[in-house]
Amino acid sequence: MTVTVPFDLRLVLEAITDVVFAVDADACIRYINHVLPGFDKASVLGSSSLSYLHPDHQADYLRRLERLFAVGGIDEYEIRSEAAHHEGFNWYFVRMRRLEYSEPPVAVVSCTDITERKRLETHREALLGELHGALAQVRALEALVPTCASCRAVQRRDGRWEPVTALADAPAGLEVRCPTCIVGAEAR
Repeated sequence: MTVTVPFDLRLVLEAITDVVFAVDADACIRYINHVLPGFDKASVLGSSSLSYLHPDHQADYLRRLERLFAVGGIDEYEIRSEAAHHEGFNWYFVRMRRLEYSEPPVAVVSCTDITERKRLETHREALLGELHGALAQVRALEALVPTCASCRAVQRRDGRWEPVTALADAPAGLEVRCPTCIVGAEAR
């Protein structure tokens, strides 16, 4: 059975970019405002919403849906959904709520595409990993090169101290000072 939506509300639902659908307790899609490119609305209506989810997320989705029908409330989480023609998966932020007085009982599910955000988060994590690796290398090199904690001069192998302006901080707890800075600190 397809859920009937009043004309005014249907216009609103069809105008928004999120995918909004109603599912019954068996996870069968009873209403959908619009389908993503590559899917046909007629074939989506009446189909199982599970068939559009990444296999790793199907059991969790069913558990959440069962809990929603049993106790009500609102549920929010992130989930991967299959793209059209099996061309990969997209990420969605999902909000689900059971309609209290609908007959038959249905839950309304709103899905916001967050695929680009997830891609950027993955890229950021990779960059942070590279940055942490580079920082570890810098700290390892700093431990090998005596550096004055005050003026940042570096002691050469022959014992001379030379200023270096672009050197990072010495490792935590290590304070090396050149003779000039030691004399200056004692004078203060």
